[in-house]
Amino acid sequence: STQGKQIVVFDTEGCDQLLRPSKVIEARHIRWTITDVDTSPCRKFVCYSSMTSAVSLANIVGEYELHESMNLGDRHSFGVLSLRYGAGGQEVVAGCNDYCMR
Repeated sequence: STQGKQIVVFDTEGCDQLLRPSKVIEARHIRWTITDVDTSPCRKFVCYSSMTSAVSLANIVGEYELHESMNLGDRHSFGVLSLRYGAGGQEVVAGCNDYCMR
């Protein structure tokens, strides 16, 4: 964890000894640090959070670029500390610093 704005994804399939980055994502809507990152069950997307009310989604495979953010409320009223994809990959649960889950 750093105060950087990059998420580096490594491909570990068939890894011998040297890990090589497969994708670098320039994170958006960051306040202070990236608080959590989770990989979708299909392993095609990541979602990430910061100390803002936005949750962002980016693809990690494919030729196209997808990088979208969803604001869960007033940007300065709370921050997302932790998030996880649901088992089906269609929903994301976020735990916030206002003692709520969204």
